[in-house]
Amino acid sequence: MASGNFGLRLDLNSERGRRLLAVLPGLMRAHALRAFQAMARDFENTMRARFVAAEDPRHEFLHNRTGRLQQSIKAEVLGAGTLSQLQLRARASGLPYINLQEYGGTILPTGGRRFLTIPARDNLTPAGVARYPSAAALRHSSSMKTWVGRTRSGALVIYGRKPGSSTRSRPLVLWTLVRSAKVPARLGFRSTFAALGERRRYLLQRALESASREAQASV
Repeated sequence: MASGNFGLRLDLNSERGRRLLAVLPGLMRAHALRAFQAMARDFENTMRARFVAAEDPRHEFLHNRTGRLQQSIKAEVLGAGTLSQLQLRARASGLPYINLQEYGGTILPTGGRRFLTIPARDNLTPAGVARYPSAAALRHSSSMKTWVGRTRSGALVIYGRKPGSSTRSRPLVLWTLVRSAKVPARLGFRSTFAALGERRRYLLQRALESASREAQASV
């Protein structure tokens, strides 16, 4: 039995061939396991790199506001025993909006509300996180005066003014009120996994070649 891919020739009628056959499966699984672990790291690192860029004029990167979505992306190696049982599983779980980020969709108000409240410029930290999670929370935790009005462009917004501020000062724009919001498909979970397919094949091929060389050197 010969393999042109791995440069391995087994003569089962010889003692050396029988020793090769004995050690080869374990070595192949050990090397393949390391390759699968490298595949998992590749996927996680590639996905997490999509959150890194602060300035992205082409909008190819996701804003890393809380870090929860980035941290939810995992890849792990499953399977015990033989080489054929090894599996690579990639997942993103634990957050209700993961599918929306991956597939896109339209967000509508719930709970009888007429509008979605989208945090506006004066209600965002430098990292893009809302300072006040909701108008109701703001009313309960602060004496800031708030009211609904329209901007010069006609957008419906919730304004605010801190206690003691002059009525002539520019009011804070805290939320934009909209009937619905469209979210584009932008996570790229499936497309990233598919794009790394050739890299996975290369890692596995190299791992099996290394196992073959180690087996032949050991007998």
